[in-house]
Amino acid sequence: MNDGGTLGACPLCMVMPIRAGAEALDRSDDLAQAFLFAADSGAAAVASLTADLGYSTFMREAQEYLWRHNVVVAESSNDFDSTDHQGGMYWPHAVAGNGVVKDNEGGLPLVPGCIPGTPLCPSSDLTTRSFRQRSGETSWGTRNMVSVAGTASTSASTGTLGGILGLFQAWSRTAVELGDVSSPLTGPEIVQLMIASASDIDPSDYTLVPNAWPTQLGWDLQTGYGRVNVARFQSELRLGRIRPVAWLDSPEWFTLYDPTVQSTVPIYGHTEARRSPSGAYTWTLEWALGAEPTSWSTIASGARTAPFDGKLGDLDLTAISAAAYAAQFALSNDKQLSSTEQYTVTLRVRVSYDKSPGVTLAGEERRSIAGAARCRLDGRLPAPHPQRRQLRWWIRPGRRARRLLLLTRRREPACPRRPRRTRPSAARLR
Repeated sequence: MNDGGTLGACPLCMVMPIRAGAEALDRSDDLAQAFLFAADSGAAAVASLTADLGYSTFMREAQEYLWRHNVVVAESSNDFDSTDHQGGMYWPHAVAGNGVVKDNEGGLPLVPGCIPGTPLCPSSDLTTRSFRQRSGETSWGTRNMVSVAGTASTSASTGTLGGILGLFQAWSRTAVELGDVSSPLTGPEIVQLMIASASDIDPSDYTLVPNAWPTQLGWDLQTGYGRVNVARFQSELRLGRIRPVAWLDSPEWFTLYDPTVQSTVPIYGHTEARRSPSGAYTWTLEWALGAEPTSWSTIASGARTAPFDGKLGDLDLTAISAAAYAAQFALSNDKQLSSTEQYTVTLRVRVSYDKSPGVTLAGEERRSIAGAARCRLDGRLPAPHPQRRQLRWWIRPGRRARRLLLLTRRREPACPRRPRRTRPSAARLR
């Protein structure tokens, strides 16, 4: 909870260190066992600074177990200023540890080789123009949710974020004692209130910052829903303005679908509004092309009076134009590597209810997949795509349990290839 001996985010939280492995990079099954141990030992929040060595069904089920038992998870993203899918930027429900810092953190952009504090370099504090620049030691991408202030690396950000999630859990229980809410917030409710109360980081924050990471109004790739605003979270909690809950269960993050082979994608998820005075709420399932869409098309919508788990609708892949899914992949020519999202399709489920006349509260979740033609005329894939593997457990009766990992690659249909003509060459045999 404390980063480098500074004031912690949750002063009344009890800390329970758990050794998940020997290094900062741990096996997925070892990390999953640590998560389950934490949940079954009564943890309310988990801060995991460890990187997963791969993905497994076991870890996927462990994440789901914590989510269903109201344990919120802060998990590391990456220290390498990238869009890769390390644990926090891959697993559903986990909140990635990403940070925002001063715009001149680590040096002044207009003074080459400037290191703050050296005799030939002015103090960076005198030239700071913004405290909302994404740290170059954390990640960005469609899985980004929120950012925490004043932390550079994902390790520092995840530790701070874990403390904040613990603080939110503690405040939730205190709010019940004070009569602000009738029952403690669930884990999903804490996440929804966190993103609803976050301070948006929009282009106006960078009007004087050269070459800043690009953001937009609302959610964006660089900072997610914005900077976590602890004071605003507490204010909304005291007013009992708890957001409804929505999440997507399927399709999995970053799954590639070929519109020339498959016409629809079934979408499953969850909706609820347990704080609605009447029990009634409305919901909408939407989709759009791109990673940061500003306009959406409705897939399905409706009204309910009870929590729902099941099929929400079907994404019509025929609605994606051939100009989008069959376009040749292009290399990026900007620092945000925008072409990595060339084939991205974004899904969004939203839920809302009326707390009182004129006061409507809403919650949402996003998920990105890819729509691209798998086979081209030359038979090559348009871009790397996830390979699903199975994790199986084998226990021998009467003996010490042994784990056997059977990694089986899903068979993919072969791409048709054009005949290739090669020049004859002489081979010298010995």
